[in-house]
Amino acid sequence: MSKPASLSKNIVFNVGGYLVSIIVAFLITPITIHSLGDARYGAWSLVYELIGYYGLLDLGLRGAVTYHVARYSARNQDEDLKQTIASAFWVLLACGAIAFLIGVGLTVAFPYLFQTVGLGLAEIQYALLIMSALIGLSLPMNAFTGGLVGKERFDITSGAEIVNRVLTAVVTYVVLKAGGGLVALALTQAAGRVLYWALTLVACKRIFGGVFVRPAWFKRDRVRDLISFGSRNAVGGIASLVIYRMDLTIVGMFSGISQVTFYTVGSMMISYAWTLCSSITFAFTPRFTHLQSSSAEKELQELFLFAMRVIGMVVTGLVAGILVFGKDFLGLWLGAAYVSGPWTERSDIIMGILIVANLPRMLQSISWQLLLATAQVRFLMWLNVCEAIANLSLSLLLVRYYGPAGVALGTLFPLLVSHVFVMPVYTSRVLKMPLLNLFCKGFAIPLLTGALIGGTGIACKHVAAPNSWDIFFLEVFLTVVLGTVICLALGFSSAERREQLNRMVHKVVV
Repeated sequence: MSKPASLSKNIVFNVGGYLVSIIVAFLITPITIHSLGDARYGAWSLVYELIGYYGLLDLGLRGAVTYHVARYSARNQDEDLKQTIASAFWVLLACGAIAFLIGVGLTVAFPYLFQTVGLGLAEIQYALLIMSALIGLSLPMNAFTGGLVGKERFDITSGAEIVNRVLTAVVTYVVLKAGGGLVALALTQAAGRVLYWALTLVACKRIFGGVFVRPAWFKRDRVRDLISFGSRNAVGGIASLVIYRMDLTIVGMFSGISQVTFYTVGSMMISYAWTLCSSITFAFTPRFTHLQSSSAEKELQELFLFAMRVIGMVVTGLVAGILVFGKDFLGLWLGAAYVSGPWTERSDIIMGILIVANLPRMLQSISWQLLLATAQVRFLMWLNVCEAIANLSLSLLLVRYYGPAGVALGTLFPLLVSHVFVMPVYTSRVLKMPLLNLFCKGFAIPLLTGALIGGTGIACKHVAAPNSWDIFFLEVFLTVVLGTVICLALGFSSAERREQLNRMVHKVVV
């Protein structure tokens, strides 16, 4: 079996995939919205939202595969590793069949759940059926993707995703310009995913020496191990879907499908902020598991604190940029209609509420990966469950008074409580580190750099209003450059800067 890729290489590929997704969304989203119209685009967003619920049938097994593959790799238990992937594949294949059947039922029930007046019901139902089949096939493929991640081969998984996104975007553009609708978009997504699966299987054969789908590799002991880890992870996953994916469903049911588009636009920036954050933090998960399995506790703690500081600076800088430039971006990108009108329906207001809500969660994202990597899933499960109950209850209450903005507010308050107060206390106990030390070493510098970056952006806007793309990109560029200088000056010691410089020089010379 091949060796894991370096941590820096994994992060570069993950961030590269994020940048590609950002560029694709920037170019394709306006074309999609204007080609389909608000109502049909809202329906397409809703289809995507409903499809996301099928991930519940994953049973937490993808994360379990990642954990066990990383653990077995650290201990050179190749036989157990192969049995883990094979056992997960067959269990998830059965889950995929169930997912498709549920999708068929949801397709039939769609007109009874949502208002479809003025929309082509058949078009929506066909698209939903295609996407249901796609999810049904995706679930068993998660066993192989989880295996590659556990082996720390993010370079392969992210590389395959980049190819998929670029080709899918090109085909989507052609389809929309040709007048294609929701069915054509669903078929395009399916074709791109098939390509991704083919690349994944080729990679597995090279990395693991096979794809391990023979029934002989299926072992009940491995299934029990996977279920033991995955069951709690699955419950937490259900709660996460309620927290992060029920919003559009609630908006669609209480405010109408056309309002889903305005909420989607507002939440899209947060989604991509999350993608950047997770593209960095997720690369640490198998490494944390590897270090714990190797009893390297001191190295694990040092890596965690360094990662928290670096990721914190990225997160606070990103949040500051969205708060300062977000409204201007939406207005230039999609038009004034999304940043004007009643505050309860404005995309920029929704965006502002959601980014403030998710700031503590993103700052704690590396803590989540540490707890997952060390099998502390029971705590994460209950934290998610409590947060989901509060989130759903508040969203259902506030949507009646404040419309889409009320749903965003329903997300805000539980996230602040769980990740400003509860999560830091538990993490400090796991690390056996005083809470004050954890704050000083992990959060203080990122919060300071984020505030300075936000002030830099405000100063740029004060000099010239970003009412054109030229001025907007110039001011964002200046903010990013000055923000990078701020982070390098305040966020790293002189020894850390010298070490990184020496590594760069070494790579160039070699």
